[in-house]
Amino acid sequence: KRQWKIPSNFTYLGELTPNQLSGVYSLTDILFLSSRNDTLPSVIFEAMLFEHEDKLYEGERIDLRQRYSVSEKEAFDGVATVYYDIYLHGRGKIIGSIDLRLTMNEDMYYYGHVGYGIIKKFRGHHYAYDACELLFKIAKEEYKMDELFITCDPENIASYKTLEKLGGELLEVVEVPHDHELYGKGERFKCIFRYKINL
Repeated sequence: KRQWKIPSNFTYLGELTPNQLSGVYSLTDILFLSSRNDTLPSVIFEAMLFEHEDKLYEGERIDLRQRYSVSEKEAFDGVATVYYDIYLHGRGKIIGSIDLRLTMNEDMYYYGHVGYGIIKKFRGHHYAYDACELLFKIAKEEYKMDELFITCDPENIASYKTLEKLGGELLEVVEVPHDHELYGKGERFKCIFRYKINL
């Protein structure tokens, strides 16, 4: 039986009241995260359990606020990830979320380094493009990443156009293995884009 080591920034939920829990992560946030098809299963629990950070990165049209981060040792699935909320610039209105996955392996190749989602009523304004551009800068300057992979479903035309606009190289369209988590979510193929970060 696997023994979990509780990390130092782990909060035991049994001692939290509903009011305290709402200060950690709102139910709306949890539902939005869970609605994203590329959200890793463990993210929903980590969003409630890990201490929040409050680091702001400003762009021209949107801002990213770092919500929390987990290392490979802390993450339930072993994927080191940094999570951000997307806000309209200077307005403090959340319009989506984006995350930077620092771990890459054969399994994560189908997820890619970046996952994002925009709340439905804010779609169609290229905010995902803006968020990715700002995230590229963070990846390069703070995490010394020179290359990123981002994936999308071939039938997701909006995401495909976003990834094209970002200037990525379409490496391949791959079939999702039957034993992969994404296959269980109904994903059958993934477009794999590669980005060289040269700022």
